[in-house]
Amino acid sequence: MSVSTTSYTLDLPSNPGAVAKVDNNKAAVTFPELGIVRLKTFSKCMTVTNTEDTGVGKYCHGVAYSNNKLIVSYTYSPATVKILDMTGKVLKTFHKDQQGRCLFVDPYNLTISADNTVIYVSDFEKNCVIGLTFDGRVKAINKDDQLKSPCQLTVDTSGAVFVCGHSSDNIHQLSPDLTKVKILMGKEQGINGPVGVAYCQNKNRLYVSHLGNIKVFDLSLE
Repeated sequence: MSVSTTSYTLDLPSNPGAVAKVDNNKAAVTFPELGIVRLKTFSKCMTVTNTEDTGVGKYCHGVAYSNNKLIVSYTYSPATVKILDMTGKVLKTFHKDQQGRCLFVDPYNLTISADNTVIYVSDFEKNCVIGLTFDGRVKAINKDDQLKSPCQLTVDTSGAVFVCGHSSDNIHQLSPDLTKVKILMGKEQGINGPVGVAYCQNKNRLYVSHLGNIKVFDLSLE
């Protein structure tokens, strides 16, 4: 499949962790070393029109946006997921389950369910995806021998969850309750060490980043 793309380059203050859509013209980017989320607003021609920094604490990595709140994962000291307001004030912190056990080891990335009720967290070290409600209750867990080092994940408009298996060289498709549907792409399709996945609603496509390349998968052709 041949896809025409336009690239844009931004000067960044440090190595970014993750990026999330805030609005049609605004994105949030984590910078783990600086402990900030940077909000960038773009014009229609993709020039930056405004930049705001929100201090959220070091080791921030994954980020998502929901109902005027930031949801941020922290990979160290301790491994947690926090809900913050847009000024960086912590509203809720999740690091233990209902039995008092540690939820995470390395919560690398996260995203929000299509119905805006569940936080999906990929744990790079535990080799699993955890679904949390917004009050911190564990709703579902996906742990699969064929999913190794899960990192970036995304959802489509139907609620399907797509997650990169970095060390297993594949992309898993999960149901909204994190039941495995299938391995959507693997080594047979040229996937090698995927680290990023994004869903485009307008074209119903997945864009997968692996080893410096982008693989495009048209979901309407399934």
